[in-house]
Amino acid sequence: MSDEDIYRVKLMRWGDSSAAGRTVTLKLPDDTDEHPFKNMPIGAKNGQLMEISVRLLNEDGSPVTVR
Repeated sequence: MSDEDIYRVKLMRWGDSSAAGRTVTLKLPDDTDEHPFKNMPIGAKNGQLMEISVRLLNEDGSPVTVR
């Protein structure tokens, strides 16, 4: 994984609880030999800090127009 990689992902589920906080599960593409997050620390205490940007897409892959 480089400093900035772009993946087309699918939102599988989201949650909001007092125990876990706000969480999302995303399905990543499996078009590479290794998992892009391999060797990164995980967990509430040790997790790798990331910044994400989200663009909603239509079924045909075109961006959703927000008015």
